[in-house]
Amino acid sequence: MDRDSTIKLRPDQLARLLTVLCEPEPEVWLARSLAGPVGLGEARPGRRLGEVLLDPRTNLGLLRTIKDHWKAVSLRVPDGAEHAGAIALYYAAIAAALVHHGTLITKNSPAELSEALATLVAKPWLPRDLRGLMESASRPA
Repeated sequence: MDRDSTIKLRPDQLARLLTVLCEPEPEVWLARSLAGPVGLGEARPGRRLGEVLLDPRTNLGLLRTIKDHWKAVSLRVPDGAEHAGAIALYYAAIAAALVHHGTLITKNSPAELSEALATLVAKPWLPRDLRGLMESASRPA
């Protein structure tokens, strides 16, 4: 039996299909990232990214570094789970600075930030702890 295993897809269509099928969902990607080490020159190496974002003792310098790192990742990755996850981590660092230190570490206006956080909070794949952090950052001071 001679069957065409590509289902008559063009090479570019097949490549896109395989990319989508092999890519983790944002929820899986974020869980892996949050459970991993922060790196980025952290003073106390070995802490998990999720722990650092939720810890009120995390200093503003590290939160700025985390924000800048994930912003760069989001600009480098065109789409998919990593792109969505990087954007979520970028805004999580901004939310952490606002909630834990009362400091806005973005050039976005408060209205733009509120809109972005509301968009992320509505995503079903956003982990509960990040959702809570972003909801807290969205509340008026």
